[in-house]
Amino acid sequence: MAKPLDWYMARPEHRRIKGISDVRRMPRVGKIRCGIRVKKSKPDQRCKHEQSAMCGYCSYPKDTDTFIVPPEVAKVFGENPKELDIVFPVEEDEEIFPQSLRMYKGPRLFCHGDGRTANRIDEEKGTMSVIECPCEYYNVSCFPRASLMFLMPKVTVKGAYQLDTGSVNNIFTINSSLQYLRFLLGRVAFVPLTLKRVPRSVQTPDGKVVNKALLALEFNGNIHDVARLRQRDMVQQIMADEKLALPPAPEVSDEEVHDEEDRGETVIVEDTPDTILPETLTPPDVSTEFPLPDEEGELPFAPDEEEEDLFPEEVGEPPSAYDQIANVLRSAKNETALEESFQARVVKNRDLKPMEKFGLQTIYLEQKRALSGGHDKKKRK
Repeated sequence: MAKPLDWYMARPEHRRIKGISDVRRMPRVGKIRCGIRVKKSKPDQRCKHEQSAMCGYCSYPKDTDTFIVPPEVAKVFGENPKELDIVFPVEEDEEIFPQSLRMYKGPRLFCHGDGRTANRIDEEKGTMSVIECPCEYYNVSCFPRASLMFLMPKVTVKGAYQLDTGSVNNIFTINSSLQYLRFLLGRVAFVPLTLKRVPRSVQTPDGKVVNKALLALEFNGNIHDVARLRQRDMVQQIMADEKLALPPAPEVSDEEVHDEEDRGETVIVEDTPDTILPETLTPPDVSTEFPLPDEEGELPFAPDEEEEDLFPEEVGEPPSAYDQIANVLRSAKNETALEESFQARVVKNRDLKPMEKFGLQTIYLEQKRALSGGHDKKKRK
């Protein structure tokens, strides 16, 4: 019996699950804490562990002025460091500093929201329900929470470390620091930063002023480091937009390398003229008569001899190759001539230095924009 035609057709394969396969979580290797847990004076009946252990029912958090770090971090920064060298692996704030209103029941997260809607556990049905946020539990058992995710390259790059905070002042400070760094550097991803605990005066809701160690995010570079980071990003953007190919590296001949004397360093040997030795000098003839000065003290000269100009007029230096190429690019009258000059005089020129090529590339792009803008204006007219 012949098999139906659809028997040989490829069966559809499902390799992604909607709502599950598109979820991403940053790998976490440890937690950094801003305090310790202290056991309550009175025991709690809900605790089901030994007396030496602590849980969320029988203990409460106490803030410290240092970071509480795991052993692998303590080997690099010390037992109780006040500063940590960090970098952020991504640029999105939702990934490196997620924030929400959270409510816990013991160690379990019971409800979390964003101030408009919240997801809460329905204990009767055993599912999650969507409710309005904030609710009656706000500032009672529901408070703002945030988690700072960062890498510490000096320790490991296997994953990120997480630092949780419930201080509104810390949330304000970190959000403001991230925005300032973007204004200053243009980005925050993979920029070396320092995370600190800085003591500051904070006013409590009841009006009291207390000293508390808050988080601080700092960039320790100078203005040259700022310019270097911004220039590198700008060059990468220009190269991505134009996609200009760099010329091949110059070939190095065997004559330009000294094996034993230079210890691996390359030295360019310049062609120097042979040393010109003076001819054998003969003593002057004693009988030769030398002219004597006249009454005014001046020596007579032959009428056909001219005095040597001791102060010749200064002649201006000829323009360099860089200036000549720049003038050619600026004087191009159309895009075709500009492109031919750039390819012939810049891209294929092995005598130019990398920084000179970068400067000529900038002139090329400016002239190209000017020529394309002029064509656009003519078309509009």
